[in-house]
Amino acid sequence: MIFPASHYGALNRRDVQTLARTTETALDQLSAGVATGWGQQHNPDGSHGDIVATTCACGQFKVRGFVTLDYRSGATSIPTLNVPAGVSVVLIKTLSVGGPLDIYGLKQVGQQFGDMLYLARDLTSAGSSIQLHDKALLTGPTPEGTEFHFASQLAPVGYPIFLLQGEPLPLIYLPGTGTNAVPAWTVPQFVTT
Repeated sequence: MIFPASHYGALNRRDVQTLARTTETALDQLSAGVATGWGQQHNPDGSHGDIVATTCACGQFKVRGFVTLDYRSGATSIPTLNVPAGVSVVLIKTLSVGGPLDIYGLKQVGQQFGDMLYLARDLTSAGSSIQLHDKALLTGPTPEGTEFHFASQLAPVGYPIFLLQGEPLPLIYLPGTGTNAVPAWTVPQFVTT
């Protein structure tokens, strides 16, 4: 909608001068910022110099990623499964024969409360089973803040061990769900009636 000039009130010379000064100051600051950044990233002839990166703690930002962790070399027990930063799906390869692969905890670089992660056993080749241990901090092999927590209803047959099948298992990193109310990777629960 377009209003007549009288709607905005009289625009006087002082208002125009104030607007001009404010705009000029903003443009000067912008120009100085660009010149500073340009000087850090470019040589005097305009070619690229060393690139200087800065980091930002900008809340929950996770790049979707996928990784396959290969434990076919014979490992049978992993105190802490180490997952690279930015990964949200982990596929685990195990030995084709032998006992289960026992995993007691999980640590992801930069993990924060609310992060989601999916674990799955690789089914493209026959492999041994994978057992995730609930609240392993009680038994000692996993560091604080890396343990799993499963409600006993989710794994009633083998509780406190959860058998990881081929389907992705969703986990969320939450405060207070582990041993002595420390943070843990927890399986979201759904209740039906």
